[in-house]
Amino acid sequence: GLGPDANRARQAMQEAEAIYKNAVAFKQQNRMQESNEQFALAAEKYGQSASYWPDSTLGQDALFMKGECNFFADRYWDAEQAYEALLDEYPNSRHLDRVQPRRFAIADYWLDLHREDPQAFYEWNFLDPERPSRDAFGHAMRIFDRIRLDDPTGKLADDATIALANAHFAEGDFLKADDYYT
Repeated sequence: GLGPDANRARQAMQEAEAIYKNAVAFKQQNRMQESNEQFALAAEKYGQSASYWPDSTLGQDALFMKGECNFFADRYWDAEQAYEALLDEYPNSRHLDRVQPRRFAIADYWLDLHREDPQAFYEWNFLDPERPSRDAFGHAMRIFDRIRLDDPTGKLADDATIALANAHFAEGDFLKADDYYT
């Protein structure tokens, strides 16, 4: 009873799709609070669908949509976790070209947050779903590094390398900056 269940996965996927459509409709009506709540609910359903039938095309699509829903709900930490799970389980995912720009945008956003209000690596964030739980700079650097390693021939690999170098240069870590520039 704990193995893959394609029927439950399909049912959860259909429920998630319906909730997602409601979220998009709310967003088009500028009802952002309801939209974000619906996107978060859809993300949960997509996650359930992926867990019911792992190692399937439906599971891959569900993980991608879980990340998208969290991204649209401005829950960037959860979105990054979903995208990372997708790329860990499906390294050559057909969604790779759409995931990498989202991850790049999240890392860039966290880097901007760090520039505005530097957060020490030991400070914790318990309330803001747009930030990681701690060390926004470190997580941004990790994402940029993963982008260039997960898809070395992708469109954003060079941009991620330059972003890493520039960020380290701005932080005064000139040796790391030199390594990335080289």
